[in-house]
Amino acid sequence: MANELNAVSCPSAATCVSVGYYNNDNAGTYKTLVEVLSSGSWAVSPSPDAGGNDNVLTSVSCVSNSSCVAVGYYDHRGIDQTLVLVMSGTTWAIVPSPNASTSTNVLNSVSCTAVTACVAVGYYATTGKAKTLVETFNGSAWKVTSSPDETTFGDALNSVSCTSQTSCVAVGYFSNGLRDRDLVEQIVNGAWQIEVSPNDTVYTNTLNSVSCTSQTSCTAAGFYNNGSIDQALVVYLSAKGWALGVSADQGSGPNVLQAISCSTSGPCAAGGYYYSGGADQLLVDNISNGVGTVQPVESASSTANVLGAMSCAASSAASSAGLSAASGTTATATPGQCVAAGYFYNDGEDQGLFDISVNGSWALNVAPELATPTSTSLSSAPNPASIGQTVTYEVTVAPPPIGGAVDFTDNGASVGGCAAVPLDAKGQATCSVTYWSGGQHALEAFYSGDNGFDPSTSSLAGEVVDFPAAGYWLATADGHVYGLEGAAQLGGVTISAASGPVVGIAATPTGKGYWLVTSKGVVASFGDAANSGDLPSRHVVASDIVAIAPTYDGRGYWLVGRDGGLFAFGDASYHGSLPALHIHTHDIVGMVSSPDGTGYLLVGSDGGVFAFGLSRFRGSLPSMKKHVSDVRAILPASSGGGYVLVGADGGAFVFGTGVTFEGSLPSENVKVDDIVGIALTTDDGGYYMAGSNGSVYAFGDAKGAPTPPGLTADLPVVAIAGT
Repeated sequence: MANELNAVSCPSAATCVSVGYYNNDNAGTYKTLVEVLSSGSWAVSPSPDAGGNDNVLTSVSCVSNSSCVAVGYYDHRGIDQTLVLVMSGTTWAIVPSPNASTSTNVLNSVSCTAVTACVAVGYYATTGKAKTLVETFNGSAWKVTSSPDETTFGDALNSVSCTSQTSCVAVGYFSNGLRDRDLVEQIVNGAWQIEVSPNDTVYTNTLNSVSCTSQTSCTAAGFYNNGSIDQALVVYLSAKGWALGVSADQGSGPNVLQAISCSTSGPCAAGGYYYSGGADQLLVDNISNGVGTVQPVESASSTANVLGAMSCAASSAASSAGLSAASGTTATATPGQCVAAGYFYNDGEDQGLFDISVNGSWALNVAPELATPTSTSLSSAPNPASIGQTVTYEVTVAPPPIGGAVDFTDNGASVGGCAAVPLDAKGQATCSVTYWSGGQHALEAFYSGDNGFDPSTSSLAGEVVDFPAAGYWLATADGHVYGLEGAAQLGGVTISAASGPVVGIAATPTGKGYWLVTSKGVVASFGDAANSGDLPSRHVVASDIVAIAPTYDGRGYWLVGRDGGLFAFGDASYHGSLPALHIHTHDIVGMVSSPDGTGYLLVGSDGGVFAFGLSRFRGSLPSMKKHVSDVRAILPASSGGGYVLVGADGGAFVFGTGVTFEGSLPSENVKVDDIVGIALTTDDGGYYMAGSNGSVYAFGDAKGAPTPPGLTADLPVVAIAGT
């Protein structure tokens, strides 16, 4: 994460505001960065961005602790446009600012003398050339103000300093077609005009910053090239006009001054960098009457260090910011309290830094990391919930951040429809889900972080979805249904030659209803089971339907024929069939769907398993070289990770995961040959096997019930379904 501070303004001894940019995404997009010194410590202040591309703040000017203006630029569809942010109280907001052309427009500096009086300078491009740009604020709106250009080769203003609404000086450079030269402009009689300014050599000269304490007292700093390396450049306003000062360079390498600030009670302080020992080092000059003196200042890195901003208060105000002057120092010939801002290279990226001087003694401070720490809390309601009931997750991120989104996980897996949920102005986000199976859920929320706020993760929150009351239904061929234990008696059907006998039963996810299906595809619904149609309603003639399987939410179902033909109803999706694959068989005995409805499995009487859609084949009896012909049913794990095949003799064969082998009739030396089906308990901790004679065998945590009265007269039982 890169952070760079480009400007600083201190409206009082104890309060400073510094601005720049940061990036914290893989694309390297720049975002506005504001840091505030208050009560002796620096902290990031949330600041908005204009659009999703680069946003950079280049300058800031504060007229009070609660009123500041920052300027810069943002990328709008590949073209830089002016950017103005205003702080009122503690809140930053973007305000409209004009552009002088349809091409590049950049504001480099701003100076405010009152809440309603600000001047910003920079440049704009037209026909491929840079032109000076001046914008003024009169208390209601920003507008472009006419400013002259020295040449047609390119002009730009880097800095502005105003002592009143009508007294401002701006500096920068212009190109003479070969090299850049000093440019100084000043308001005279209400209009901007170019001033005569000196250049130190015939080579490149550029002014980066200017500071004025009165209409007749201004000093500017930058650099010039002596024919081989850059050197510090100082010009100042004398009684005879602008004159060259005497700059102080550090070492024998390049020296560049980036910023300058002058107090009314002492000299100016200029900051920048010099090259020594293979790296850029921090450079500070005290400048008095145009003459510079190098000040000792510590660098933060052995790779790169740059000061790009300076703000000084009078000596009498040099009392705080949590710092004091070093022992033995005095206020003589010093700018008082100064705060310099910039950056250093650290662990592969730039990081902001501050240097604070109290009466000449400089102390290095590393700027705080960009983002404000956040905390994320998560709750869910209702809790506990019932199967089929909507549960709402609610997240609160504190303090309320600007931007960012929340991702939810359930037992470590992403929750469908609950990814990148945006936060509202209160830092809250909600997402609703419906659970179609019982169990315990460990919920977690992840806030992404954005716009100056750290990411954060909630503590685990438990959500309980109650299981239905344990029980099962037995369906007989003649249409009777018997509910046992927690399975309610909801009724049956009257069969006929037109309907054929009942061949299957399936429970709804809530355990409060069921469907019956006959051999000719007639479907009857009971309790909270919704009837989504059947074969007669589609004018489909069939006589070999063997089973019905519901979708995970109970809003649809599939019917399967003995030949492996599939019929989908409601929200059930068709994923293929055996006839469609030109597989000819007449021994399919059952089917199950995947938990999310994206596939299904068919099983034959020989234990062969056929997978369709996204359902996975976990194994079969033929693949184990077991040759049988009496498999009667297939039972899925609620997780979708496995299944159980059951034979007529009560043998149970487990494949995959999610279903535990809890026993079988042969393993208990029970000899039968009439098992017709198997059903899981509500918590997957056991299963029931049903015989055609009405006998039910319980395994694991399943609990069998006595044979209900009347069942014997309605035999045979053809299917079982658990709640």
